[in-house]
Amino acid sequence: MKFKERNIENTEWITNFFVNNEFVYFVDSLPGEKSNLSKISIKNLEENLKIKGDLNRTFLANPCLTDNNSLLEITQTDLEYIGQYDEYVQNYLVLKNNEIISFVIDNKVVTKNVTKNLETSARVLDVWENNLLCNFENQLVVMNLDFEVLKKLDINAQMAVVFESNIFVLDENNDVWEINDFSQKTRLDLEKGFKKIFWVNKCNLLISNFENEVSKIINTHTKNQEIFYKQTINRAVMVNKDLMMCLCLDSKKTPTYSKNLLKFIF
Repeated sequence: MKFKERNIENTEWITNFFVNNEFVYFVDSLPGEKSNLSKISIKNLEENLKIKGDLNRTFLANPCLTDNNSLLEITQTDLEYIGQYDEYVQNYLVLKNNEIISFVIDNKVVTKNVTKNLETSARVLDVWENNLLCNFENQLVVMNLDFEVLKKLDINAQMAVVFESNIFVLDENNDVWEINDFSQKTRLDLEKGFKKIFWVNKCNLLISNFENEVSKIINTHTKNQEIFYKQTINRAVMVNKDLMMCLCLDSKKTPTYSKNLLKFIF
């Protein structure tokens, strides 16, 4: 596949990110560490990317003063600092005016509805029909914002991607499944190896294989496959329909968090 890519300087501090509503959120830590959360509007991000040149860019510089950045970078960043949390932020979203944050505490995920002061051990995977799609007690479940289980399916989902009404799941055996009507399961990918899956658009799923270090696109309608990127993608989100933001792993690096620069593919 032909595409362009850009690596933005001063983004090596970013370890995780989320796109929710009109904002992109960034995390600066690893599990077991305190997290600083910041954000930028998608509009602001898109405007900055219209500027050619990736060197000496500071619009995504860390808004927190550390040993690795300068006061000048802090004054030039476009990121808005939200706050610090005692635990690693594994997921963040706002749904129907409810702030939902998942933390990693003692190697376990704890999800909190900050707005309603509620807590669950469910790990949020995505949003489905305005409810939370989660892994809860090794099952794929749909939860409302009070953390009540509305539906459940016997599949131990590690990741999930929602395309309109359909759900695509990566299970504990690294098999990829298509879920229809929250009942029927169809296996989509049989290739062995540790994987991650990401949403691209309504008919294309990105599967990154950490074993062969290849990321491929599968058309979920035709089942045709095509190599997308000859590198392992550790984290990816679509900022808009034409712009992917991702973190890649260096060749032969174990599947863990990377300190590489943030990459934009379009």
